[in-house]
Amino acid sequence: MAMFPRPHISTVNAMAKTLLLGVTVGILAPRGVPRSVVDKLNAEFGKAVRSPEVQNVYSKVGALPVTNTPEEFAAHVQSEMVKLGKLVQLSGARVD
Repeated sequence: MAMFPRPHISTVNAMAKTLLLGVTVGILAPRGVPRSVVDKLNAEFGKAVRSPEVQNVYSKVGALPVTNTPEEFAAHVQSEMVKLGKLVQLSGARVD
């Protein structure tokens, strides 16, 4: 593949100090699910993620699994949407 200089585009290496992207995996439920059900699902998925079997799979791919509350997950998703939305706007990408 040929590489052509693009002085107006920063390289990932140049942005490494400010670029932080990851993969988010979570479980979503429809609005209106009773809080008791949300709490039970969160507790059970948390147990699964913390199990030695799942930890082993994550460690093999260099992933760091995180468990949190539904509110923390919602805040994380919202902040990622804001951050990535800005990147999409800056890129000029659009749906045709």
